[in-house]
Amino acid sequence: MKLYNQFFLSILALGLLFSCNTEQESFETFGESFERDASIISSKDLDAVFDQLDFGDTVEVIFTTKIDAVCQKKGCWMDVDLADDAVARVTFLDYGFFVPLNAAGSEATIKGKAFWKSDTVAEKRHYAEDAGENYDDADFDDNEFSPHIIATGVMIKS
Repeated sequence: MKLYNQFFLSILALGLLFSCNTEQESFETFGESFERDASIISSKDLDAVFDQLDFGDTVEVIFTTKIDAVCQKKGCWMDVDLADDAVARVTFLDYGFFVPLNAAGSEATIKGKAFWKSDTVAEKRHYAEDAGENYDDADFDDNEFSPHIIATGVMIKS
């Protein structure tokens, strides 16, 4: 009987040991599926990528960040954190998918193309309306360039 108890306790201990290290994070995928692997960079690293990027250049990126804001009409764009309070605008390739309206504050891993872009007054007005903000055309500058990503896939942490 003593041998049986030792065997049972050993199996229980092994089960607890392995169960503690196998907890998986859960993500909901929108758009193209992709692997979360060692190629993922942080939002701080993405900010450094933008610092090295010339206007007109694009670079493929996979990065993890916090979602700051989401279009409240249909989830067709989002603003995400970069380093030092900087924000990048994320849109979705060919409007092929959207993200949940309540995704702000969530952690996301995003795959897409990063580049600098100057939004037109019409685009800035559209984004302001989608965000439920007031706008004045005089407040917008066509010569202001900001970081943008066209995402092919987004994984939001559940």
